[in-house]
Amino acid sequence: MLNDRYELDRMPLGRGGMGEVWGGRDTVLGRRVAVKLIRVTDGPPDPELEKRFLREARVMARLGHPGAPAIYDAGVSDGTAGARRMFIAMEYIEGTRLDDAIAENDPLPLG
Repeated sequence: MLNDRYELDRMPLGRGGMGEVWGGRDTVLGRRVAVKLIRVTDGPPDPELEKRFLREARVMARLGHPGAPAIYDAGVSDGTAGARRMFIAMEYIEGTRLDDAIAENDPLPLG
């Protein structure tokens, strides 16, 4: 459970250099979501990093494009053992993973 609101699936949907994306459920609104959790190094909180992250989430939330998921929520949550986790909760979109699409269609058509 993240932020007493997002119930995450047992396994992540994907991993990258900055963190992981999990499927989950918004228990307040009862809808499927994707939650991006940013990997944060152990140690004291970095207020500047958290501020930049939340600013980026606000910019993403203003986008209105069919190729970008809608952003529902963003914040910083205290995780287990006091570890802080930055997260973005967004629209869950069924489909093919980008790495699978590239593997099947390399190179991807520009259109």
